[in-house]
Amino acid sequence: MEETLQIQEEDEIKKDMEQELPCGEREQLQAEWDRLLQERQQLAREREQLENETAHLRSRFEEERKQLKKDMLFFEKKMEILKGGFAQLASDRKALERERILLEEERRNRHGSVCADEDGIRLFFSGVSNPLTLKKRYRDLIKIFHPDNVCGDTELLQRINKVYETLLEEVRWGRKQKKA
Repeated sequence: MEETLQIQEEDEIKKDMEQELPCGEREQLQAEWDRLLQERQQLAREREQLENETAHLRSRFEEERKQLKKDMLFFEKKMEILKGGFAQLASDRKALERERILLEEERRNRHGSVCADEDGIRLFFSGVSNPLTLKKRYRDLIKIFHPDNVCGDTELLQRINKVYETLLEEVRWGRKQKKA
């Protein structure tokens, strides 16, 4: 509707101009008028093309925005799962550490109650009367309680070494006294 009004106004202006101008100028004016109409049509086509491209880009933008929103939600869900997993790992690690400490204390208490003093360690060597059996029993105890073994304990091994040294001296001293 608006375009038809413009065209009518343009036609009226064109007629008015044609009546007042000489013939040579009319031809120039007509040529200029035709050029302007062509430019107008070209601009209208470019405008329509631009509007189509804009509409296409808007729809594409909206699609990508929706996809981005979906991706963000998916990422957030994955992050929540990871956070939950890390929290579970942390709690499991703490529980495992507490259990390890309890087992270590239990192990110390077990070794401490059985072999806390020299008399307790001497029980390992009970029934030993000569140096060869004492040495064999000592080697067996070293194999069992060496720190590189699962049941190994450095402190207990040091106590066994100390008791072995004293028993070895007692056995040797006893032999020397019997000879004398």
